[in-house]
Amino acid sequence: GLGRVIVAAGVGHAVICLLFHFLYIRPGLIVPQPEYEGTHDDTVLWTVGIALVLVQALQSPTTRNRLVAAFVVPLLLAAIQFNRRRLAWVSLAGCLIVLYFLQPPSAAGRRINRVVAVIAPVLLIYAAVGWGRTEGVFRPLRAFQTVSTDEDASTKARNVENLGLIATANRGWVLGTGWGHGYV
Repeated sequence: GLGRVIVAAGVGHAVICLLFHFLYIRPGLIVPQPEYEGTHDDTVLWTVGIALVLVQALQSPTTRNRLVAAFVVPLLLAAIQFNRRRLAWVSLAGCLIVLYFLQPPSAAGRRINRVVAVIAPVLLIYAAVGWGRTEGVFRPLRAFQTVSTDEDASTKARNVENLGLIATANRGWVLGTGWGHGYV
């Protein structure tokens, strides 16, 4: 039941994101264009939704589950693309890798291995062609490339936040700084 709620919430947020994109951003009604079209919370919702739908389709490969996956996964991927957050692609890749290794030996695992054998060369070619390119189709690849190498405003802000958390933790590793005390 919880999985269905998460997937439904993810689909709802994705539809809102896509409507916002196609009705307001694309026609140029919002100037300047926002840097993103959703939040980090949406990113988590979409990646977890993709994982849940894929697990359901792999563990119980009924026609209904495959149709749900065929509709929901591209919708959530489109929302991730329009959201333009690097963390989304990294989270999705990490999620899929973890799911791959958590799959028990089964017919579903063998299907996954066949799919990976077909997709891996395509992904390698995609990475070889797109590394360092900035076109929209290579945005997911660029997300991986810039997570650790580019020093943009987002990376600098994250570094400052991490340093603040470390400074706060240094004041009380075991018990913390106490309720009501702000970060250092």
